[in-house]
Amino acid sequence: MNICIYGGSFNPPHKMHKKIVDKMLQEDIDKVIIVPTGNAYNKLGLIDIKHRISMLELVFKGTQSVQISDFEDKSQQIFTYQTYMHFKEIYPQDKIFIVMGSDNIKTIKSWKNADYLIKNCNFLVFLRNNDDPIDILQHTGGANIIFKKDVGECSSSKIRKFLSNNKSIDRFVKTDVIEYIKKHNLYGEIYED
Repeated sequence: MNICIYGGSFNPPHKMHKKIVDKMLQEDIDKVIIVPTGNAYNKLGLIDIKHRISMLELVFKGTQSVQISDFEDKSQQIFTYQTYMHFKEIYPQDKIFIVMGSDNIKTIKSWKNADYLIKNCNFLVFLRNNDDPIDILQHTGGANIIFKKDVGECSSSKIRKFLSNNKSIDRFVKTDVIEYIKKHNLYGEIYED
Protein backbone atom coordinates (compact mmCIF):
# COMPACT_ATOMS: atom_id res chain seq x y z
CA MET A 1 0.00 0.00 0.00
CA ASN A 2 1.17 3.56 -0.75
CA ILE A 3 0.49 5.89 2.18
CA CYS A 4 0.98 9.66 2.33
CA ILE A 5 1.61 11.54 5.55
CA TYR A 6 0.29 15.05 4.98
CA GLY A 7 1.37 17.35 7.81
CA GLY A 8 0.85 21.05 8.31
CA SER A 9 -0.81 23.59 10.54
CA PHE A 10 -4.17 23.52 8.67
CA ASN A 11 -4.94 26.82 10.36
CA PRO A 12 -7.63 26.80 8.94
CA PRO A 13 -7.95 23.90 6.48
CA HIS A 14 -9.11 25.07 3.05
CA LYS A 15 -10.26 23.86 -0.36
CA MET A 16 -6.71 23.57 -1.71
CA HIS A 17 -5.86 21.04 1.02
CA LYS A 18 -8.80 18.99 -0.21
CA LYS A 19 -7.69 19.34 -3.85
CA ILE A 20 -4.20 18.09 -2.97
CA VAL A 21 -5.60 15.02 -1.18
CA ASP A 22 -8.04 14.32 -4.01
CA LYS A 23 -5.18 14.49 -6.53
CA MET A 24 -3.12 12.00 -4.51
CA LEU A 25 -6.01 9.56 -4.19
CA GLN A 26 -6.82 9.80 -7.92
CA GLU A 27 -3.32 8.63 -8.73
CA ASP A 28 -1.45 5.80 -7.01
CA ILE A 29 -1.89 6.66 -3.32
CA ASP A 30 -4.07 4.26 -1.32
CA LYS A 31 -4.36 6.19 1.94
CA VAL A 32 -3.68 9.74 3.15
CA ILE A 33 -3.05 10.40 6.82
CA ILE A 34 -3.48 14.08 7.69
CA VAL A 35 -1.40 15.11 10.70
CA PRO A 36 -2.01 18.64 11.99
CA THR A 37 0.89 20.26 13.83
CA GLY A 38 0.56 20.11 17.61
CA ASN A 39 0.00 23.12 19.84
CA ALA A 40 3.58 22.87 21.11
CA TYR A 41 4.80 24.03 17.68
CA ASN A 42 4.27 27.49 19.16
CA LYS A 43 3.51 29.20 15.86
CA LEU A 44 2.01 32.68 16.14
CA GLY A 45 -1.76 32.57 15.70
CA LEU A 46 -1.97 28.76 15.79
CA ILE A 47 -5.38 27.80 17.17
CA ASP A 48 -5.85 24.71 19.30
CA ILE A 49 -5.32 21.40 17.52
CA LYS A 50 -8.75 20.16 18.67
CA HIS A 51 -10.42 22.87 16.56
CA ARG A 52 -8.14 22.19 13.58
CA ILE A 53 -8.93 18.46 13.75
CA SER A 54 -12.67 19.22 13.93
CA MET A 55 -12.42 21.46 10.84
CA LEU A 56 -10.37 18.84 8.97
CA GLU A 57 -13.07 16.27 9.75
CA LEU A 58 -15.60 18.63 8.13
CA VAL A 59 -13.40 19.12 5.05
CA PHE A 60 -12.80 15.39 4.53
CA LYS A 61 -16.15 14.00 5.69
CA GLY A 62 -17.06 11.20 3.31
CA THR A 63 -13.65 11.17 1.59
CA GLN A 64 -12.58 7.56 1.30
CA SER A 65 -9.08 6.52 2.40
CA VAL A 66 -8.42 9.65 4.50
CA GLN A 67 -7.53 9.49 8.19
CA ILE A 68 -7.17 12.55 10.45
CA SER A 69 -4.53 11.85 13.09
CA ASP A 70 -4.03 13.50 16.48
CA PHE A 71 -0.53 12.02 16.80
CA GLU A 72 1.10 15.43 17.27
CA ASP A 73 -1.37 16.45 20.02
CA LYS A 74 1.31 16.21 22.69
CA SER A 75 2.72 18.55 25.32
CA GLN A 76 6.08 18.65 23.53
CA GLN A 77 6.87 19.48 19.92
CA ILE A 78 6.87 16.50 17.56
CA PHE A 79 9.26 16.62 14.63
CA THR A 80 8.66 15.23 11.14
CA TYR A 81 11.10 12.37 11.61
CA GLN A 82 9.18 11.25 14.73
CA THR A 83 5.87 11.35 12.87
CA TYR A 84 7.39 9.32 10.04
CA MET A 85 8.84 6.75 12.47
CA HIS A 86 5.50 6.44 14.26
CA PHE A 87 3.59 5.62 11.09
CA LYS A 88 6.37 3.41 9.72
CA GLU A 89 6.02 1.33 12.88
CA ILE A 90 2.27 0.99 12.28
CA TYR A 91 2.68 0.26 8.54
CA PRO A 92 6.08 -1.50 8.30
CA GLN A 93 5.36 -3.23 4.97
CA ASP A 94 3.94 -0.18 3.21
CA LYS A 95 5.60 2.60 1.23
CA ILE A 96 5.19 5.86 3.13
CA PHE A 97 5.54 9.28 1.55
CA ILE A 98 5.80 12.64 3.27
CA VAL A 99 3.80 15.25 1.37
CA MET A 100 4.88 18.88 1.12
CA GLY A 101 5.24 21.86 -1.14
CA SER A 102 8.52 22.56 -2.91
CA ASP A 103 9.00 25.66 -0.72
CA ASN A 104 9.33 23.35 2.31
CA ILE A 105 11.56 20.64 0.85
CA LYS A 106 14.20 23.25 -0.02
CA THR A 107 14.77 23.83 3.71
CA ILE A 108 14.85 20.17 4.73
CA LYS A 109 18.56 20.16 5.61
CA SER A 110 17.77 22.50 8.52
CA TRP A 111 15.16 20.12 9.96
CA LYS A 112 15.70 17.96 13.03
CA ASN A 113 17.36 14.66 11.96
CA ALA A 114 17.38 15.79 8.34
CA ASP A 115 19.92 13.11 7.36
CA TYR A 116 17.58 10.39 8.61
CA LEU A 117 14.67 11.84 6.62
CA ILE A 118 16.67 12.22 3.40
CA LYS A 119 18.05 8.69 3.69
CA ASN A 120 14.86 6.87 4.74
CA CYS A 121 11.83 8.78 3.52
CA ASN A 122 10.01 9.06 0.24
CA PHE A 123 8.71 12.54 -0.57
CA LEU A 124 5.77 13.60 -2.66
CA VAL A 125 6.46 17.24 -3.53
CA PHE A 126 4.00 19.65 -5.12
CA LEU A 127 5.93 22.18 -7.22
CA ARG A 128 5.18 25.82 -6.45
CA ASN A 129 6.21 29.17 -7.91
CA ASN A 130 7.90 27.58 -10.95
CA ASP A 131 10.40 25.76 -8.70
CA ASP A 132 12.89 23.65 -10.63
CA PRO A 133 12.99 19.93 -9.67
CA ILE A 134 16.72 19.70 -10.48
CA ASP A 135 17.47 22.60 -8.14
CA ILE A 136 15.40 20.93 -5.40
CA LEU A 137 17.24 17.62 -5.83
CA GLN A 138 20.54 19.50 -5.41
CA HIS A 139 19.23 21.14 -2.21
CA THR A 140 18.18 17.79 -0.74
CA GLY A 141 21.24 15.78 -1.63
CA GLY A 142 19.40 13.14 -3.62
CA ALA A 143 16.36 12.40 -1.47
CA ASN A 144 13.78 10.05 -3.00
CA ILE A 145 11.30 12.57 -4.43
CA ILE A 146 8.29 12.27 -6.72
CA PHE A 147 7.27 15.65 -8.10
CA LYS A 148 3.69 16.69 -8.78
CA LYS A 149 2.35 19.81 -10.42
CA ASP A 150 0.84 22.21 -7.89
CA VAL A 151 -2.95 22.24 -7.86
CA GLY A 152 -3.32 25.97 -7.26
CA GLU A 153 -2.38 28.74 -4.88
CA CYS A 154 -4.02 29.32 -1.53
CA SER A 155 -2.67 29.55 1.99
CA SER A 156 -4.08 29.50 5.49
CA SER A 157 -2.16 32.70 6.29
CA LYS A 158 -3.91 34.44 3.37
CA ILE A 159 -7.28 33.27 4.72
CA ARG A 160 -6.46 34.55 8.22
CA LYS A 161 -5.46 37.88 6.70
CA PHE A 162 -8.77 38.05 4.82
CA LEU A 163 -10.61 37.34 8.08
CA SER A 164 -8.69 40.02 9.98
CA ASN A 165 -9.69 42.51 7.25
CA ASN A 166 -13.36 41.39 7.29
CA LYS A 167 -13.13 39.98 3.75
CA SER A 168 -15.14 36.97 2.59
CA ILE A 169 -13.36 33.60 2.58
CA ASP A 170 -16.15 31.72 0.78
CA ARG A 171 -14.04 30.94 -2.28
CA PHE A 172 -11.27 29.38 -0.14
CA VAL A 173 -13.09 27.57 2.68
CA LYS A 174 -16.03 25.14 2.77
CA THR A 175 -19.29 26.55 4.15
CA ASP A 176 -19.45 24.16 7.11
CA VAL A 177 -15.89 25.14 8.09
CA ILE A 178 -16.84 28.83 7.92
CA GLU A 179 -19.82 28.05 10.17
CA TYR A 180 -17.50 26.25 12.59
CA ILE A 181 -15.11 29.23 12.63
CA LYS A 182 -18.03 31.58 13.33
CA LYS A 183 -19.50 29.37 16.04
CA HIS A 184 -16.20 29.17 17.93
CA ASN A 185 -15.05 32.72 17.04
CA LEU A 186 -11.66 31.34 16.00
CA TYR A 187 -10.26 34.11 13.83
CA GLY A 188 -12.41 37.12 14.65
CA GLU A 189 -15.16 38.61 12.52
CA ILE A 190 -16.19 37.15 9.18
CA TYR A 191 -17.39 39.45 6.44
CA GLU A 192 -20.94 38.67 5.32
CA ASP A 193 -21.69 38.91 1.57
